[in-house]
Amino acid sequence: VVGRILLLGFFTDFDEQAEELEDLSHAAMQLRQQRTDVPVRAAAVTATPTVIAEYGRRLRWFTRSPCALLLVDGEVRSGEFPLDEQDEGGLDLASWAARAAVPALGELTAANFAAYAATNLPMLMAFIHPAKDNSALKHELQSVSMRFRGKLCVVWCDGEQHRTRMLSLGLHSDQLPQFAINTKDGRQLPFGKGLQATEAALSKFVADFLGERLIPTALPSGIDVPKDPASGAEIGPGESMISASGVLELSTGSFERIAMDPRKDVLVQLYREVGCKPCSNMVVYYNKVAQRFRELKVDSVILSRLEIVRNKLPSALKAVQLHSLPILLMLPARSKEPPFVLFDGKVSPKNLMFFVQRHATHRFDLPPNPHLSRKQHAMWKEQVAGLPPDKVKAAYETLLRETGLTKDEL
Repeated sequence: VVGRILLLGFFTDFDEQAEELEDLSHAAMQLRQQRTDVPVRAAAVTATPTVIAEYGRRLRWFTRSPCALLLVDGEVRSGEFPLDEQDEGGLDLASWAARAAVPALGELTAANFAAYAATNLPMLMAFIHPAKDNSALKHELQSVSMRFRGKLCVVWCDGEQHRTRMLSLGLHSDQLPQFAINTKDGRQLPFGKGLQATEAALSKFVADFLGERLIPTALPSGIDVPKDPASGAEIGPGESMISASGVLELSTGSFERIAMDPRKDVLVQLYREVGCKPCSNMVVYYNKVAQRFRELKVDSVILSRLEIVRNKLPSALKAVQLHSLPILLMLPARSKEPPFVLFDGKVSPKNLMFFVQRHATHRFDLPPNPHLSRKQHAMWKEQVAGLPPDKVKAAYETLLRETGLTKDEL
């Protein structure tokens, strides 16, 4: 029988390790309830520490006892699970076994759905055409699954039979294959239309999901779009709402008037207020950039933000692929047409300021460390001066590379 599961425990003393033995028995019982599609067996082995150590060394399956292993068709899955210590991932034995028991890539069926649900993990679902050769695609999916093992399950299923499921995940095209992430909170996260389903593209899709950078086509229930109390109409941020740092909040209505003004250099951040950790992380950096531009009297640049859930994406930005957030794009004066200049690098105030300087139509100068005040820059030079000669050289080489200045200009 393909898919035979064995939960195997190694002990040195059943009496002293009775609690751990009970955990093994409980996990095996739960696994049998979850995996009605395949035979599930459990066994416990007891031996002296010396014999256990030698056995583990020869098989290279485990390094300690008491521990548990999960074998599928004789192959060890996910290494060893310590029975007397806290698991590094915070899982109990039953949860660990549930995750280890599902294949890296498998077909999702009615018979094994409970097994995948028991993992308590999101799923990347591939809806394929059953009559076509999907071997190359499955190879790509297998690689994606191995990369994100333990964080997400990867499954495939018959797209012809599961049209209703596809619609519930935001997949409305009749073409196959199609891909989406199945979450527990109702978000619709379909793989981008027109994108090639390569290992790299699917891996980025999964990484963006795990990093909370994907934009759902439908919000989870319980998250409401703000409405005007008088009219009941959905509202976005006020058109003239400027934060204390100098960042301008845009709405769909004000975007054309402000961001697309041919006289202005505008940096736009597309973000989501709810459920986007990277968006939240960027706030302090973005505000710092606006603050430093203001202190340096660079008044030719407007820093702005557009929340894309409360606001409809402006038609001028329809060419921008919204696969992950936040997105930073530069709209220089007299150059407001696609392809747009997107920021793609390590987010830091200094990097953002030099990015704006490079692409702005209205030229302006920046000091070597524009994110630092004059006092902070003096302190930086003082610290660098106290470093070993090779570290001093490296620090200045980095600064020269980032700024494009000569050593005499520093």
